Amino acid sequence: MWYEIMSVRETQELEAAAQKLSLEILKKSLEANGGDPAGKKEEILHRLGNKVLEIGLEGFLDGLGKDCLKDLCEQIKPKEGGTRKKESPKTKLFRHILEKGLEYFLQDCAKEQLNNFCSVLLLEQSSNDAMVSQIADEVMLTGTKKYLHNLALPLLKKWCLQLGLKPAASKKQLVEQLMVHIFELEPLD
Repeated sequence: MWYEIMSVRETQELEAAAQKLSLEILKKSLEANGGDPAGKKEEILHRLGNKVLEIGLEGFLDGLGKDCLKDLCEQIKPKEGGTRKKESPKTKLFRHILEKGLEYFLQDCAKEQLNNFCSVLLLEQSSNDAMVSQIADEVMLTGTKKYLHNLALPLLKKWCLQLGLKPAASKKQLVEQLMVHIFELEPLD
């Protein structure tokens, strides 16, 4: 599926790091996350970015709760999908955001709704533009972390080695090590 979940590629750091990985590692990683591993490296990198954002978006919507999802559906009235069975509010919103783009969706939300999203994600409430940016970043970071957690330990170690890192011992440490490296974050103590 070729769509842009965000108006600006929010996965640029991840895709820049993943560019250094072999095609074999990229394909195995995408396959481990339910993605299509076929194609050239550029296509795989693009699908990796979209998969990370899908995973993050799913986690974001799960965190909102059923009542919030239902209210959002009533406010934005996303179209029903092409299936005959009735879609859940989460499925409608997921599809709507994929079609529209996360940033565009967030920009259309009222400040009260953005404040609610920030509360759920434990983010600072501020101007609409700042909240849109924070929420989009959080969705991407969460998606990346879950994407990496879906990889087997040997594959995570190969990521580290190919990125020039000395692999940590545990899966949790490897994921943290990769997150710190990819996004230049402060390591957790």
